Amino acid sequence: MSGPTRYVGYGCEGTAFVPAPGPPFEDPMPPAVGTNEIALIQRGGCFFDEKIENAAAAGYAGVVVFNDAARGDTLVSMGGDPTPLPGVFVWHSTGLAIAGVASAADLVLGDPGEDVSATVLVNAWSGLRIWDYSDPTAPVLASTFDTVCSANPIDPSCDLAGTYSVHNVQVESLGNKVLAYVSWYTDGMLVLDVSDPYNVVEVARYFDNSEDFIASNGGLPHDFWGVYKETNSPFFYGSDRNGGLRVFKLKGSGSGKK
Repeated sequence: MSGPTRYVGYGCEGTAFVPAPGPPFEDPMPPAVGTNEIALIQRGGCFFDEKIENAAAAGYAGVVVFNDAARGDTLVSMGGDPTPLPGVFVWHSTGLAIAGVASAADLVLGDPGEDVSATVLVNAWSGLRIWDYSDPTAPVLASTFDTVCSANPIDPSCDLAGTYSVHNVQVESLGNKVLAYVSWYTDGMLVLDVSDPYNVVEVARYFDNSEDFIASNGGLPHDFWGVYKETNSPFFYGSDRNGGLRVFKLKGSGSGKK
């Protein structure tokens, strides 16, 4: 997307949304990207996909969502349902710079901002990094572990709306073996053998995208956020943001995926 910006506030239902000048929006994309304006939207008040849907309805060709003042210069991935417009999330200070103001108090609904150009390239979710702190003054990146979808999210086996980053990791030493228990959002719950940090091996995974599972999960895939490992026990726990708390038992080699 490329073009001039206009500040439209939070972009939520029930709030004033300044319509974009120029030709009306046409699904799935405007007739010529860059001929319509790009909505500059502040984070907060409603979900990201709602903001983008409202921007599309108001005639914008794309969106830039910037963080609120409280959360400042941090970045998040904009989740939600697929939307008809391209969009990008930026720092709070970046949003203010695009709007040409010094602080959020100076923002004026409907004011034009700087021209922007953004291109999103499908890359990777970066995976899990394992560091060697044998010398705490000079840590070394020992290895990086990726799933198929964290390495290549456009692989046919991956859900384009999925989240393939790691969220939480718990590590447990079991004699001469070290295991890492990982909550990996759409990729499920993983157990990795990190005994050799330079050669990480996946030893178990819980992943279920069957129709029966999704039907039992409120029509949604699993989305694992947290993990807790009970010390010296085969049990560990995963918090599925769509389906609640799930309890797992590591059964050993060749015993299946659960």
